Amino acid sequence: MDGKIQYANLSFGIERQTNMNTLSEISLFAGGIYNLGFTIFHLFF
Repeated sequence: MDGKIQYANLSFGIERQTNMNTLSEISLFAGGIYNLGFTIFHLFF
């Protein structure tokens, strides 16, 4: 019984960490696109 709960908590923790990593990767990606767009914008204006 106790082992099952521990396993469930562990897999939940791993899943949450993966979601956090994905979120930070998405925000980094969006930030990179924003900076690229900003740079291109400044080349022309």
